[in-house]
Amino acid sequence: MYIQATTLTTKTGKPKRAMFKKKIVTLALMLACSCMVISVFAAKKKKGTDCGAKLHQAIDKFNKHHYYSAKSLLDETMLDCGGSDNYDSMLYYAGQSAYCMKKYDDAKLNFENLTQKYSQAPWNEEALFRIGACNYFLSNPPERDQAGTKEAITALTTFIETFPSGVFADSARAYILKCREKLAKKEFNAARFYETIGQYEAAIVYHKNFIQSFPESQLIGETKFNMAADLIKLNRLEEAKTALNDLLAAQPSKEINDKAAALLNKIEKQ
Repeated sequence: MYIQATTLTTKTGKPKRAMFKKKIVTLALMLACSCMVISVFAAKKKKGTDCGAKLHQAIDKFNKHHYYSAKSLLDETMLDCGGSDNYDSMLYYAGQSAYCMKKYDDAKLNFENLTQKYSQAPWNEEALFRIGACNYFLSNPPERDQAGTKEAITALTTFIETFPSGVFADSARAYILKCREKLAKKEFNAARFYETIGQYEAAIVYHKNFIQSFPESQLIGETKFNMAADLIKLNRLEEAKTALNDLLAAQPSKEINDKAAALLNKIEKQ
């Protein structure tokens, strides 16, 4: 509701509205001054932050496996210590703390900042490895899109090419194998899907691609056996015999070996 101001006068004859405005201006100036005082105080507090001491407190918490407390302290300290000589150390321990808590998105961000801003830091090698490992942990399971898995392979391969004899090289190779196994599993599942709907020709295409692309996979024996079974369903018996003999020559697991031998014996009796 709009109320029209009226002009009242005091005993001195001065308009009350003018006095009211004067008081408002005075209060505004006092408030502005108060804000300036608070800002100056806050700036002094920020400037006076002992970044080194805070970092050592965080490292102590990290070494005691108090990762959440260490990460929280480091996040707070980094806000106040943007120009600190210890900022690279803060990024490293923030990344490590997040990694240990399995917060891989946060860990990856800290390690990427570290490698981009401090490429000569002593822990740059480990940070690069952790980025690849984070990509692996963040990637989807085999039944979903595998772009993240491929990104992890690229990052880890680049790491190995950069540090082929580094202390993390073997771990990087192990993660690459895990990534490839996920890609293999996706290809394997695709073949199985076509088998369930009776599209054996399409299933064979996926099996062949699997055998060519992932010969080291733990599923290679089962893939070769399934392909031979699909060939039999299509009455391509000679191809099935060749596939089974190749499988047996590769000395698969006892379970796959027994199944392959039984299937080959059945074909030969026909």
